[in-house]
Amino acid sequence: MERRSFLRDGLVSLAVGSSTQPQADTRETNLNTEITRILDLVKQIRPGDLRQSLARSWKQDGGIQIASTTRYLLQACDMIQISIDFRQVDVTRPFDNPDDIITRVSKPYLQYRAYD
Repeated sequence: MERRSFLRDGLVSLAVGSSTQPQADTRETNLNTEITRILDLVKQIRPGDLRQSLARSWKQDGGIQIASTTRYLLQACDMIQISIDFRQVDVTRPFDNPDDIITRVSKPYLQYRAYD
């Protein structure tokens, strides 16, 4: 499945497509503000950070996952997702070790959440 940047495909087309009405300018401004806020949240996650640092704004997605790469959902909107690679510090706790070390963060993308 190809993942596309939510800025490029989904949300920006909503803002551009609705700019013909006076009320649309406010919606576009609000949307741009929210997108900027979300991108700033993603930028705050850096390689070397610990898994526990994600709990402030992100929650783990459901469905089938592998321990070294985990999908996370934005708590404020669970259709905004990122994939994060980890270096596990304890293989006996593959998904819930707060001390696992982040090694890579994907660009944010839009996708429905997975359910178990």
